[in-house]
Amino acid sequence: MGKVNLSLEEVEELSQQCLLVNGCDQPNANAVSATITAAERDGCHSHGLFRLPGYIASLRSGKVNGKANPQVESISPSVVRVNGDGGYAPLSHERSRPELIDRARDQGVAALALVNMHHFSALWVEAEP
Repeated sequence: MGKVNLSLEEVEELSQQCLLVNGCDQPNANAVSATITAAERDGCHSHGLFRLPGYIASLRSGKVNGKANPQVESISPSVVRVNGDGGYAPLSHERSRPELIDRARDQGVAALALVNMHHFSALWVEAEP
């Protein structure tokens, strides 16, 4: 089998389509594929397309909720908690990011507690903002 080169747009589209066909809804597919694409963009292939078969296997087995609706809540002035509803972490990170950034600006420090979710990825994409 030869090497295949994909543009970042193709990586994102392929990831989204594979996730959608295998049980993710659009918000979850978008969030996970954005993380996969960022990993490929940054040269961290071990957290890019390499992870896609594992994501698909966990969707097909029912281990992960591909239609998760993460809920964000404040538990203290500097702590935000997200219940991931059994889904992947990227959508939880995406939904909690604005509040977490606001808390860090207001309090000088903020922490994010993530519960009831699967696979963090490499985490730099989520921590950069």
